[in-house]
Amino acid sequence: MHLFRTHNYRVFPDRSAGESPTIRGISWTPLPEALNSKDTMKQFLSDRVVKAARSVYSVLMERDSNLIRDRKHHLKTYRQCCSGKELVDWLMKQNECLASRSQAVGMWQVLLDEGILVHVKRELNFLDRDTQFYRFQACEFSLHHVSEEREEEELQEAVSLLAQLGPDALLTMILRKGVLSS
Repeated sequence: MHLFRTHNYRVFPDRSAGESPTIRGISWTPLPEALNSKDTMKQFLSDRVVKAARSVYSVLMERDSNLIRDRKHHLKTYRQCCSGKELVDWLMKQNECLASRSQAVGMWQVLLDEGILVHVKRELNFLDRDTQFYRFQACEFSLHHVSEEREEEELQEAVSLLAQLGPDALLTMILRKGVLSS
């Protein structure tokens, strides 16, 4: 694990001490960009999640672009979105290592928490249902074409990262439900 350098050190030697070198003082100041290491780590994770989302989105658009389309529900049309159930089904089809639908829900919840995936009615929790619609933020992504081998490698890296972050996002979602319902 790489630890970020958080402080700047300067040593002031005492030049008048003769033969034996001595230290007159040490200056120790925090680096401005490391004043809050939690924010630095959050930004690092957020950047990785955005990169993972780009990979997932690219593969989704290349392999199943018909998932993102206009939907009708209760006489209302929702433009360019996909259902929660379809997203979970698609993710489980892409990676056989996913143990359960709830694991896939947690992975989509990570993207929802980051603001990369958005519920059409601005709901905060991802739901594995046909009647819940989500869309990717258009400003976040541009399709990038890579070789099929590299695409598969990037997808597996993305799924791996989202699988690591998914349980925390799922727990946050469950705790948020408790607060909202009480």
